[in-house]
Amino acid sequence: MKEKKIAIIGGGFIGAVTAIHLARYSKTPLEIIIIEPSKTMARGVAFSTQDSDHRLNGPSNIQFLYPEDIESFTKWLEDSGTLLKDHSAKINDGRIYARRRDFGKYVEQELFNHTKKNVSNSTISHYQDIAVSISRKKNTWYIFLNQLSSILVDKVIITPSNFLPSIPIELSPITKDPRFFSNPWSCDFSNKIKAGARVLIIGTGLTMSDMAITLLRDHKKIKITAISRRGLLPQRQRETLPQEPLWDALMRPIPNFIENHGSHNSVFRIFKIFRENVAKLKDKNIEWQVAFDDIRDAAYKLWPSLSIKEKGKYFRHLSPWYESHRFRLPPQTAQKLDDYRQQGKINYYAGSIIRVEVKNNFIQIHLRLRHNQEIVIENFDNVINCTGPERDPRKINNPIFAQLIDDGYATPSPFGMGFEVNNKYQSISQDKSPIKGLFFLGPLTRNAFGEINGIPTLIKQIYTAVKYISQN
Repeated sequence: MKEKKIAIIGGGFIGAVTAIHLARYSKTPLEIIIIEPSKTMARGVAFSTQDSDHRLNGPSNIQFLYPEDIESFTKWLEDSGTLLKDHSAKINDGRIYARRRDFGKYVEQELFNHTKKNVSNSTISHYQDIAVSISRKKNTWYIFLNQLSSILVDKVIITPSNFLPSIPIELSPITKDPRFFSNPWSCDFSNKIKAGARVLIIGTGLTMSDMAITLLRDHKKIKITAISRRGLLPQRQRETLPQEPLWDALMRPIPNFIENHGSHNSVFRIFKIFRENVAKLKDKNIEWQVAFDDIRDAAYKLWPSLSIKEKGKYFRHLSPWYESHRFRLPPQTAQKLDDYRQQGKINYYAGSIIRVEVKNNFIQIHLRLRHNQEIVIENFDNVINCTGPERDPRKINNPIFAQLIDDGYATPSPFGMGFEVNNKYQSISQDKSPIKGLFFLGPLTRNAFGEINGIPTLIKQIYTAVKYISQN
């Protein structure tokens, strides 16, 4: 029997784990090709950082690759000696918040191991190139590469994750100014910031947190101001350990939230129930994260039942609040940011930028504060864009996305949240029919699944998707 040939476009974390799972769980041998221009695979943006203060925002026992072995990463940290070299990883209750670079190294090693040998006898190859277009003829997909000739495959899985953030239109006057950094993940911008600089960070999420602790550690005298429309900061991780393993909670046929409260098709009703649950828990001295995690674990069931109108309400009104509570800070990072704030080295605004002026010695920013509409004018030496990765494929400079949309093979989400897919991760054409052999995985499927960030949720998606992809 001829081996099925599957191409994975994107060799970051999602692409690498997809290849691992295909090789690990397929019932028959596959020929797996990863198309990735970088020499290094498996790390992506999140796990390529070499900064020792950039940590996973969850403990090691939920950062697993394999549902049947959820302690695999923790074991690797111990067996490889990595944990002994990271003196700040373990907190008082014994939980381990590892460095992101170490998790990237672990995934990279797992990909290498599965490339050498795997239970399905599949092959995994890396084509160090860029896919520039895709076309289909009958049941065969043609992928045209930038340097090599085209390749023919049976199925295509597109697994991009983090794209550069879009630049807010208000910043147009400084887009070419060397004092403005549009890419927060650039490894060299910290060296370009001078001692005593006044730095504005646009965005108050996890990316801002990473940038702030790096800059304030390396530049003792700088001062940081961070701004976002609502001024919401990432919350701390829960202090009590969950009673149920996370994988079991994610895979429940009926999640706890639905079992206790039923399924609802109104986002405001869902969050009203959440607030009621928080109040009940508070009376028992139980932290709010317990109630929130019940909603998180039920999102994959709740989200598909929402209408387009209800999803629109979520993105307009609730998404920033949800994400600031969902994507929490590791305790080490939270403590450092609290210390810097008390020392007056960082402050936060809720508001919006209404005007930017370029001066000879500084960048002048006019801010409108959210709570009282007051206009504040401040001068900065540097501005860093931490508004988060772009999710709208129509705004991403990617030739594959543009071509798939033009040819009708893919349909952008109405909310600018990736592409439309069905419950089997197949791309949906513009006439609403599934495209055979074309799949999307990762954050660009958010419109279909709602909650599709964080390692455990991504592993669940990949685990369920590859069984379908490899067998049909």
